[in-house]
Amino acid sequence: ETSPSGPAMGRHGGINILHQKSWHVWRLDNRLRVERDELEHEAEQREQQAAADQAAFAAKVARLRRSARGEEEEAAKPLADAQA
Repeated sequence: ETSPSGPAMGRHGGINILHQKSWHVWRLDNRLRVERDELEHEAEQREQQAAADQAAFAAKVARLRRSARGEEEEAAKPLADAQA
């Protein structure tokens, strides 16, 4: 509804210039930039998780190889000394 002096404040009858602002969140270029950044972040997270998984796997293999050779683990030595 419009009043005799024109459209009410806050409705769509006024000047619509937001789409021209570089910071406007609904602009296509800003939405594409956010999507690209989110995809890059997800890729980084996957790489970090893969590296952490690989390091944990390598540590487990090394521990199993040491135990297969009959070597004591470094973490078990202080515990054995404390119990003796």
